[in-house]
Amino acid sequence: TPVMTALICNATEPYLNNYMNNIQNKKADTIISNVEKYSEKYQTKHIENKLNTVFALHKNKPIDDNIKEALIDAFTDDLDAVTMESFKKDLKSIITRATFFHFLFLVLHLLFVSDYFLHIN
Repeated sequence: TPVMTALICNATEPYLNNYMNNIQNKKADTIISNVEKYSEKYQTKHIENKLNTVFALHKNKPIDDNIKEALIDAFTDDLDAVTMESFKKDLKSIITRATFFHFLFLVLHLLFVSDYFLHIN
C-alpha cells in the first residue's frame, strides 16, 4: 500500500543518504588525491600546442570568421559537451569584430609569456 511504502522509504532514507554521501566523498577524495592526473588535459602546454596549430594553418591568410572559430575550438576542445557549448557561446559573444584583435593580441601575449618562462626555468 502507499502508506506502507512511504513508511519504509522514510525509515531507509537516512541510511541511504549516508551511503550515497560516503560514495560521493570517496569519489571527491580520489579526484583530489589525483588532481595532477585529472588536470593534465587543462595544462597550458596542451592549449598552447592547439593554438600554435591554428596559427600555422592560418598563416598568411586573411583574418576571418574561420580563424575565430578555430581559436574558440582550440580553447573548448577538451571540455564536456555542456560546458563546451556554454563556453563557445560566451566566447562568441565576447569576441566580436571590434574585440577580435584584442583577443588575438592577448592569446599571442600569453603564448609568448608562457614560452618565455618555460625557457627560463
